[in-house]
Amino acid sequence: MYDFVVNSMLGKLSKWLRVLGYSVFYNPRASDNELIRIAKNTRAPLITRDRELYSKAINDRVNTFLIKSTDIIDMLLLLHKKFNIRLDINFDLTRCSKCNAKLKRCDKSLIYDKVPKEILKRYNVFLVCPKCNSIYWPGKHYKNMILILKTVKELSSS
Repeated sequence: MYDFVVNSMLGKLSKWLRVLGYSVFYNPRASDNELIRIAKNTRAPLITRDRELYSKAINDRVNTFLIKSTDIIDMLLLLHKKFNIRLDINFDLTRCSKCNAKLKRCDKSLIYDKVPKEILKRYNVFLVCPKCNSIYWPGKHYKNMILILKTVKELSSS
């Protein structure tokens, strides 16, 4: 089951939605027909920047949302207004930005040989993907995301 289906033009947005805890179908090689079929079967909104795909999906009676902006702040704000998406990162909900699997908290002793030593010293929270084995921690990228989400929240309340 997916919360959203996102086409290839919105790869960055799919990563954001996964970090926010949403299950997202994203495959840059998926055809328009495949995206429409998956959105229809899962009843997940299809999010796209492709006007042709948007029209095709509307004609197939798929819940579709056309995003015109390329700015992530605008995209998140639009999705918050349209679908009331969360604007907070909750590590218990976060999904792998690469493969969409739900991440699991992990003790650093289990990953000491997979993460640089300075990272192990600096951070105490680690998340591991049980599917692709990617490892995440709240480093600089996370702090930048928090700032972006703060901006989106401020814009949504004004």
